[in-house]
Amino acid sequence: MMLETIYQEEKTKILDANYEKHLRRTLKEIQKEYVNANKDIEKEIAKWLLDMDMIKQNNPNFQFSELQHLQDLQKQINLIIDELAKAEERILTGTLKELYVTDYVDLNKLNTEYGLLELNTPLPQFNQIQSIHTLESYVMMPNISKQLVEIAKGVPVEMVGDAISGRWFNTRIKERAEKLRYSIENTIRQGIIRGDSYNKVADRMSRTLFKGTKEEMAKAYNSCKTLVRTEMAVAENKAEVHQAMKMGMNGMKWVAYHGSDNGFQKNVCKKCRDMDGTIYKTTEVKMQDLIAHPNCRCILQPCKLDENGKEVKSMFEDDMMAYADAKAKERVEQMRKLKEDAYNKRKKK
Repeated sequence: MMLETIYQEEKTKILDANYEKHLRRTLKEIQKEYVNANKDIEKEIAKWLLDMDMIKQNNPNFQFSELQHLQDLQKQINLIIDELAKAEERILTGTLKELYVTDYVDLNKLNTEYGLLELNTPLPQFNQIQSIHTLESYVMMPNISKQLVEIAKGVPVEMVGDAISGRWFNTRIKERAEKLRYSIENTIRQGIIRGDSYNKVADRMSRTLFKGTKEEMAKAYNSCKTLVRTEMAVAENKAEVHQAMKMGMNGMKWVAYHGSDNGFQKNVCKKCRDMDGTIYKTTEVKMQDLIAHPNCRCILQPCKLDENGKEVKSMFEDDMMAYADAKAKERVEQMRKLKEDAYNKRKKK
């Protein structure tokens, strides 16, 4: 197996492991927030239904479609959804920073192991963010994992991602919260409209509303999972680009690749296939150009470009030649020893 292949497999396994670990933890934390928010909304609806029951008993002719209580209910639900959006943004922000730092440190160690870092060159000035210099002082520490969270807190969000199509992930979270708010409000209003009278609809409406809000929350959570996966891919790409700069590379190549266990995929979507092999300068790369679609997990591969922006000699070419030469000499020596052993055995006979 050629050295470049060995390196790529090791790198992909490291990045996949980091990604899956952070993804599982993040989705678990966010799902818990969604479950709790749904319970709080159901409590507010149950309380509202109870208030309606008391009002109806005291004033049978009261039109509950005109109740001020409905506005109060919606206000409470809006507050719950706002808190949910804040929690989601907080959790995702922390994850993106931690994932970036983890990948940056692990890639640094791997590249050091393969002798791919320009150790005599200071970190390229791809930004003036002080925290990256702080991170540099930690990259080779053996107990770095214990310090990741604290280090990550000091890393600006702009360093680990980019606005995709001009929108940051917190904007997308707010947009989803607004959509969820409208959907639940519509679910409640439709539940009221379908009722002939309060006495007939009360129990049925409670079941309908609880089921409806749960379904809307599930839809929102599925959208959330897509956002988390996509933004995490952006953070990994950013760590790759910064490490490429540190390796002295001035280009990144799009590789339609998905998963260290599955290898290159025959069923990669057309958009990713068309982008396969596309070259970008490290100083000009924009994440919105490198995320082909939601949930995209294609990778970036460092490369060197000439003055015309064309890919030149592989970063591994010299190493691969040396590796192949060493293996060839090893095989020659093995054959020589085998022949020598066979000759000695025949001589003894």
